[in-house]
Amino acid sequence: MKNKYLGIVDADSILYRVSIMCEDETYEKAEDTLRAFLWNNIYKPTLCKQYAFCLSGGESGRNHVAITKPYKGQRTQEKPKHLKALRKYFTEAYKAFSVDEYEADDVVISLYEKYRGDAVLIGIDKDAKQMAGLHYNYHQNHEKFFTVSGKESQRYFFTQMLTGDNVDNIPGLPRVGIKGAEKLFEENPDVPPAKLVWDLYKEKGFDWDYYDEQYYLLRMQRDIIYPYEDHFVDMKEFVVEAEQEFEI
Repeated sequence: MKNKYLGIVDADSILYRVSIMCEDETYEKAEDTLRAFLWNNIYKPTLCKQYAFCLSGGESGRNHVAITKPYKGQRTQEKPKHLKALRKYFTEAYKAFSVDEYEADDVVISLYEKYRGDAVLIGIDKDAKQMAGLHYNYHQNHEKFFTVSGKESQRYFFTQMLTGDNVDNIPGLPRVGIKGAEKLFEENPDVPPAKLVWDLYKEKGFDWDYYDEQYYLLRMQRDIIYPYEDHFVDMKEFVVEAEQEFEI
């Protein structure tokens, strides 16, 4: 599963992780840590020919869709002190990029649609499981490749339609949890998940507008047009520096 042409990386979590790790360190130490993290946790386990490091592009268009609750309205904590400077370094040194009004997980899925079969989705964001295909989770407790089937990706998304997303302040269908969603799909294997979920919304008294709101808040975009290839980077360019600096 290694050596794919393109490693498509949801890089938001990398920036936050490194920034938080280095909150009490100098900026120079934070920059060193970012380089080491990319080399050890992204390049070495996957060995792709090229990489695309995707970042979120400012305010998400989902803010204009959310009516029931403000999208990500509960996120009020202060950002790590090195985050802005590290983002600038990331874009300059590794060609990391963002697309205005789209989140990183929208961008990685749109790019994967373009390079399906020649790419691997790299990250820890749960929303990426909406996309069928090859994935790599770099978290130390989950460091592995795995494949999501078309059926699994459908069920994952419509499970989110039921459970919502507390992290992003998306309510979904009140009082329906993961176990309830699993039971619904297991007991009705021949019924399309979309129909099962819509029928349950209606049964609980919710109209199409509410269902539609949840759908567009939760579903990742798949058709973002952007010159992605301008941002592809060959990590082997950093091999000498990495071996010397990090003693790999």
